[in-house]
Amino acid sequence: MLGLPEAPIRDVRLSDVRVSYDPDAIAGEPLMALGVARVRHAGVIAENGEVAGGVTCLTEDEDMTPC
Repeated sequence: MLGLPEAPIRDVRLSDVRVSYDPDAIAGEPLMALGVARVRHAGVIAENGEVAGGVTCLTEDEDMTPC
C-alpha cells in the first residue's frame, strides 16, 4: 500500500488473501513511486498507510496451492 503523506491509506481490510511469488523474480522499482525501495518477495508493505491486525506469511513448505 502506497499512500501519500498528506492522504495516508486507512480503513482497508483484506481477508483470506493468498499471494504467491515467482521464485526467479528480480527486485524492481515500482512504477509511479519515486523513492520506494526495490523489493522482492516482500509480503505486505505499507508506506503512508496503516496495517492493522496480523499478517501471516507461509513458507514454501506449507500449502501454497492456488485458490
